[in-house]
Amino acid sequence: QMCIRDRAYIIQSINEAFDEVEFSFLEIAKAAYNVGFAAAGRAGSCALVCVVHNNKVYVANSGDCMGMLLKEGPNGTMIPIKATHKFNASSKKEQARLTQQFQNEKDIFVCRPGSEKACYVKNRLQPTRSFGDFGLKYSEFNNPQKKSGLNRHITDFTGPYINHRPDIKTFTLDKSDRYLIIGTDGLWDELRREDIANIVQQNKGKNNELGKVVMDSALKHAADKSKISVEEMGNIPPGSKRRSIHDDITFIIADLQNQA
Repeated sequence: QMCIRDRAYIIQSINEAFDEVEFSFLEIAKAAYNVGFAAAGRAGSCALVCVVHNNKVYVANSGDCMGMLLKEGPNGTMIPIKATHKFNASSKKEQARLTQQFQNEKDIFVCRPGSEKACYVKNRLQPTRSFGDFGLKYSEFNNPQKKSGLNRHITDFTGPYINHRPDIKTFTLDKSDRYLIIGTDGLWDELRREDIANIVQQNKGKNNELGKVVMDSALKHAADKSKISVEEMGNIPPGSKRRSIHDDITFIIADLQNQA
């Protein structure tokens, strides 16, 4: 019974924390938007939160960040376990949900020509869950007066088209669980779960170096795609050109040894 109460309390606390962030930001965004700061209606962020309590891992995801567990198999190989669903307009599951929910809106998601991986809710945003991005949630941020310089107006607004509520999954750890890895979509653009499992496999016992090795591998993959060296890529300053080569890559590797 104590475990059941713990689980319910942790899930409730995570949901309340997500609400607190969303609605506190909403008040700030309203004040800014109403005095002409249009960016307040477009600002937003995905979130992926993990809580490790005793032998449980709670993974709360709002957006297109992703997470994985790594288990050690009987022969010492690392086995990747998917820990999240990607809430992004490029996901077939999310496309089906949006189409069902907004049956009369043919532009509920729009994909760039020739690219099934570049799809946007109302041709504006890829994530289907996030903090902020109020232009897709509230009509008052939809530039009702159609003023120039503000957000693009959505005709016949029927939002919210996205929400901030986290999808929460619970995993029970056992002695085979070794690592929990969470990261922004930029990491997963460059490396598959299997790639990261292989990297960890090849660097057993080097926990202090794992983060650097994974980052170096992700950056090398991004550079190779653009047919430039990592050094050349590193000389490109932050901005649209660098962003065209790779997205933000931020991740955490948590050691779960002895957690179960």
